[in-house]
Amino acid sequence: MTDFDVALAKKQLARELKILVIVQVVALCIAGLGLFPLVSKIIPNYPAWDTIHSHCGVFALCGMVVSVVFGIWGCLKLTCIAFLASLPYSLRAYLWGIVVFLFFLFLVPLNPLFEMFFCALILYCVIPQFFIARWLASEAKEDSMKPD
Repeated sequence: MTDFDVALAKKQLARELKILVIVQVVALCIAGLGLFPLVSKIIPNYPAWDTIHSHCGVFALCGMVVSVVFGIWGCLKLTCIAFLASLPYSLRAYLWGIVVFLFFLFLVPLNPLFEMFFCALILYCVIPQFFIARWLASEAKEDSMKPD
């Protein structure tokens, strides 16, 4: 692979990661909008309001599922890149952290600890992917500006 190909791959990966982060943030907002009425007890618990309860639950669940799926997708994109060997140790540690975190997440039974792991997974996926995308974009810009 030439330096130009690596710079192009970094630029494309940065663009894809930014899109994935935006989708994750929107999904988290939708999940929050769905959870807020349920948790804050704004909606009365009457049979006439059951449809509203169902819609809020669907929004919350869909937002969380989309956020986790896109977080895992972003992690897989980072692990499948051709220049993984040239990535810094901190990024490789992040990727292995996601794998270990998912392993423990699926082993934990449904209890409050599961909810804590779930919230931590979402933050562990979204925030670092945003900064990795910014770093890759700056790397690609610097690589493309170097004289041949």
